[in-house]
Amino acid sequence: MCCIMVYKIKVYLAVLLFLVPISFFIASNPPLHNLLSHQQLKSLQQTHDSR
Repeated sequence: MCCIMVYKIKVYLAVLLFLVPISFFIASNPPLHNLLSHQQLKSLQQTHDSR
């Protein structure tokens, strides 16, 4: 049980270390940020339309 918790924490930290620089990179790149938010809006609209 203890080992599983430690493993989960390690995976969580690895994901954070991976995502944080990417989010900073996107935040410092306005065109990329706009493109991503536009894609998210599109996917949100598609899921809304499919209902």
